[in-house]
Amino acid sequence: MTNAESVWQEVYGHIGHMSCEELVEQTGKEGEWGGEEQIVIAAAILGAAIEVHTIDMPVLRYGEGAQVIQLLYTGTEHEKNHYDLILGQAAWCGC
Repeated sequence: MTNAESVWQEVYGHIGHMSCEELVEQTGKEGEWGGEEQIVIAAAILGAAIEVHTIDMPVLRYGEGAQVIQLLYTGTEHEKNHYDLILGQAAWCGC
């Protein structure tokens, strides 16, 4: 079992709507964006906290660790699951 598979089982294996292999296959398709599942798995594998900022909701924090990766969710109704990496401190979000 790979590290990704063991993290998948630990984090999302109980949901049962998609296997780790299916998730990797779906996410690997051109034009596909990752979503919350991929963020949770990335945080666990990296041993980092990933914070997702939005314009109109509280910050969502996934995982724990000294390193904090900040993303800005810029998804729309037509283009869901789009995240941009925030580099440096962003004054507008109160970081």
